[in-house]
Amino acid sequence: MSEDRELVLFGPDDDPVAPDRARVKYSSKDTTLISELATALGMIRRTLPEAIAHLPSELVGVSPADWDALTALHAGGRHAELFEHSFANGRAFATSEAALRHRQPGQVEWSGPRKIRGEGAIPADLRVDDVYLVSCKYGSKNLLNSGLAKLFDNRLRDGVRAATSWYEDVAGEAYQRYYAAVRAHFAFDDLASDVTTLTDGDRMVLAGRLERELPAALVDEQAAFCRAVSEASAARWRRSIGSTQQQRGDFAMSLLRIPQAVYFLLGRAGRIPLRFKVLSRWDWATRYEMRNFAIAATTALQPTVDWELTVLDRLTRTESSARGHVEIRWSHGRFNKAPEAKVYLDSPLHATPGYVSLD
Repeated sequence: MSEDRELVLFGPDDDPVAPDRARVKYSSKDTTLISELATALGMIRRTLPEAIAHLPSELVGVSPADWDALTALHAGGRHAELFEHSFANGRAFATSEAALRHRQPGQVEWSGPRKIRGEGAIPADLRVDDVYLVSCKYGSKNLLNSGLAKLFDNRLRDGVRAATSWYEDVAGEAYQRYYAAVRAHFAFDDLASDVTTLTDGDRMVLAGRLERELPAALVDEQAAFCRAVSEASAARWRRSIGSTQQQRGDFAMSLLRIPQAVYFLLGRAGRIPLRFKVLSRWDWATRYEMRNFAIAATTALQPTVDWELTVLDRLTRTESSARGHVEIRWSHGRFNKAPEAKVYLDSPLHATPGYVSLD
């Protein structure tokens, strides 16, 4: 298996420009810079013009080059909406009773490129007064990316990686039939006939010549392969998550990115602002009682497993749930390198156990 990628809660918008304006392509580095630093400025100053006029002394960790890049992006005007939304989130944090409570922070520290990696790490972009950790994320509903064995076999704990490809391991016969159908259809006679003996050169040829969508003639074989992988992966997951309430609760917290310490999530999903206090594992285990974790394979042209978590909220005495799905996919094209799991949250974040709205 390949190395796990960094776990990501939400990714930055590609280009959050109003549809009636001319669209200009900016890098994700630009939008990340804006979302993080404009949020920090909102914690420190009352208005954006006041904040962007000069680098506040309370904001540390920002180089002159980064500040110049930020002010140039602001002057360009193409990201006005992202500036406004991010600054508004910072103001909401500054005035929230769960956060700064209208208190002027002494220091807001930007992590910049110095992100903390590893299992259980809090995805913090800002640290306020050495106490509050804040993640500033915008965009998708991707909860995390993970190695398949780590998710389905090891409950998101680090462990021994599988020696073979996930597809070979869980659905070897269907995988071979799928590859054979693709090889025959495109007359790839010069490539290995056995999918388990593909060389790096063979994989590069396949990745370069296969389109994102395969021809209709291969749909049935692709669907059969996806169904076999989905069903086998779902079965492995059911066995691994454990039978006890504590085992399932620990796994649920890992899946929902519940950390060891409280942090705050500030961002936006479409037109909806995201302003949450994310409970610590201590708080989560105190407030919620595990009721069920349901897993089901789905029929699609992408191996997919649906999941739904149900808990009892001891505070409100009502049941609360979160649902999502896992896509099992190649990260570099069909038959090229090991696949990965992309875990998505399909239900609203404000209804997710452990995410408490600042509003």
